Amino acid sequence: MTGRSRAVERTRGVAVAADQPARSFPSTALFLMLVAVTSRGLIEIVVGKTAAYAIQAAAVAVFTLVLLTRHRPRSSGYLGVALALFWALIVVALLSVLASSESAGASTATAYAVVMLGFGGLLTVYGGLRFSFSTTRGLGSSIVVVTLLMIAVAMLQQFANLDVFSGVDFGTRRDTARPSAMTGSFLHYPIALSLLSFILLGLHSTTRRRMHLVVACAGFLATIVSYSRSGMVITLVGLAIGVVLAKSLRSAIRVAIVLPVLAVVLALGLPVDTYLERFLSIFRSDGSGNPGRIAAWQRILDTWSSSPLVIGSHAGEYSNISSNLGALGRVGSPESGLLQVLISLGIAGVVAFYGLMLISVFASPSGAPWFRAGLLGGIVQSFAYQSVEVLPFMAIYAITPLIATATITRIDGRVPNDQELGVSVFSVRRRNAERGAT
Repeated sequence: MTGRSRAVERTRGVAVAADQPARSFPSTALFLMLVAVTSRGLIEIVVGKTAAYAIQAAAVAVFTLVLLTRHRPRSSGYLGVALALFWALIVVALLSVLASSESAGASTATAYAVVMLGFGGLLTVYGGLRFSFSTTRGLGSSIVVVTLLMIAVAMLQQFANLDVFSGVDFGTRRDTARPSAMTGSFLHYPIALSLLSFILLGLHSTTRRRMHLVVACAGFLATIVSYSRSGMVITLVGLAIGVVLAKSLRSAIRVAIVLPVLAVVLALGLPVDTYLERFLSIFRSDGSGNPGRIAAWQRILDTWSSSPLVIGSHAGEYSNISSNLGALGRVGSPESGLLQVLISLGIAGVVAFYGLMLISVFASPSGAPWFRAGLLGGIVQSFAYQSVEVLPFMAIYAITPLIATATITRIDGRVPNDQELGVSVFSVRRRNAERGAT
């Protein structure tokens, strides 16, 4: 064989490799990953809290590696911006660790920086890349099962006093518990559940499967019933944003029906005035927990104003990450994701990290607006409540663009543009039917 022939054969080999049929969506891997990130309370019964976090992180890493090595990643159109923001976050984190070593300690600052860079990496991968799948069979079912499992365990904790798993708050509300499901924290469960519910609502908008809508509504209801104000913010703000983004009378009517149904269910079996009072306390300075929260915000802003401003000089001090990983933070959580990033990584860190979070929003096609609505609700919630360091919240947030694009990708592997999606969402349903049930 001549040199020219060998070159032709190599070229053909590359072409064949590039034209290899896409594999099906790794639904089983997704299911196992979601179970892991929402089951710290179960895992730590056996191995302890720190090891449970390590197992959760490993599950997310393995799922990401499966996608990167087996499903032909390509740029989503936002890869360049995402990489620039991620590299900026790396530089800012390194500088902040150096600046924080004296006040916070090297181990505390490093632990915080490593975790936040890990989350930044996830946002970069899932916001900056798209993947090819021949079928999405089992994707929706995986999310439905995990969501129902969370709700079932939480209801048993809240109304049957199930105390097997850690993180349940049996003391704050005298009449009922604040559940954690298996997440290990009554603060983690509702924000993770609300994001999963928006993913299911997004799946319903593209597949029209009623099960997705029913479980999404159950998730929203369970979030409200959990007494979590952060979960309420994601749910209610996200639903409002979804109606605006949808620009569709059909979507507005659907939500207009869902919300009264939720209200009726609450009115029939639960103390509506209690939940309404809980939600409205968000806006009162003397509401439950708000005096301490406001005082913490003022203290953080005062501390930040005397810091380098652009980078952080107190990385890890105002965070639960440090204590969870064995490095002691001096002050604790500021109850605001935005202020936590500001005091830890400075203005540059806020721009880089929240920029990556916004990339996830734009990387989720606008033709399926409920995915974007859930993400935007999550961002708004993080301004006043602690969430950007919560692994279940950040993992589910990060993979939302993956699920959004997978469910509407054309058979030829191309994601339709907004105009194509706007013509008829039912054409997406037909394409999904040809590719396999979701």
